[in-house]
Amino acid sequence: MFPASAFAQSPFDDDGAFDRRRASGRHGRPLRARAFPSNASRAAAPYARRPVLAVEAPADGSYLDGGSVGVDTRPRGVRPRLRPKVVAVAVALVLATTSSLVLGHWAISAADRADGHKQRLDAATTRVDELVAESAEQLSLISQLRARLSEMEDRVTEVRASRVRTVVKTKVVTKQVPRWVPSGTGVEVDTTGFEGRIEIHDVQLTKAYGYSHLIGIAINRSGETISYAQLGCTFVDADGRLLANEMVNKASWAPGQSWGFDCSAQVDGTGGVLRVDDMT
Repeated sequence: MFPASAFAQSPFDDDGAFDRRRASGRHGRPLRARAFPSNASRAAAPYARRPVLAVEAPADGSYLDGGSVGVDTRPRGVRPRLRPKVVAVAVALVLATTSSLVLGHWAISAADRADGHKQRLDAATTRVDELVAESAEQLSLISQLRARLSEMEDRVTEVRASRVRTVVKTKVVTKQVPRWVPSGTGVEVDTTGFEGRIEIHDVQLTKAYGYSHLIGIAINRSGETISYAQLGCTFVDADGRLLANEMVNKASWAPGQSWGFDCSAQVDGTGGVLRVDDMT
C-alpha cells in the first residue's frame, strides 16, 4: 500500500526537482506557500487555476503525512505531481517484465528438459527394439531346439521299440598251412578214381646208396578213417624204359591226418610215377 503523502500535491522547482524544503509534521514546520506572479509564463498558466491550500501542522506536534502544502510564488516552473496510475503502471511493467523473464527462463529450461527426455526416450526405444529382436531370435532358436529334441525323442522311442539284442562271438582259429613244394622234375602223380579223398604234395625223386626214392606227403581228405591205403611207384630211366615197380601202404589212417610216404627201389631211376592203388 502507498502512504497518503504519495498522493498529495507536491511543489516543484524550476529545474523539475522535488522541493527538499518541504516541512513535515514531525518537525512541526509548515511548508512555505508560493503564488504565481501575474506575468507568469503561459506554460505555467494551467497550474495557476488550481487552488492553493495552506495546511498548518497541529499544535500538538502530531505526525501528518507531508505537513503543510503550498505553491511557490516565484516565477519558476511548476513540478508535476506523481500520479498513482503512473506508479501502478510502472510496477505492473516491472512485474510483467520480471514475470516474462521468469517464464522465458522456465520455458527454456522446460524445452531443454524435454529435449533431454526425448533423447533418453529415443535411446530407450532403440534398446527396446534391439531387445525385442534378440528375444525373437532366441525364441526361434528355442523352437528349433525343441523340434530337434522332439525328433530325437521319437527316434529313441522307435529304437527302443525295435531293439534287438545282438551278441557277436568271435572265435580265433589258428590254422597252420604248410607250404607245399612242387613235385620234382620227371615225377608224375596219378590220383585217378580217388579225387577228393586223398591229397598228395611235394613228391620228389631222390637217390641214395644205389636206391631211388619217391618221397612226399599224403593227406586223408575223405572225412573218415581209412583202414588201409596203398600207394604204388614206378621208376624209369632216361629213355623211359621201366626199371621197377614198388608199393607202400598205411593202415588206420585218420581223417585229416598227414602221411609222409617213401616208396623206393634198388635202381638208378631218372624219373617216376606215383599212383594211388587202393583205399578202403
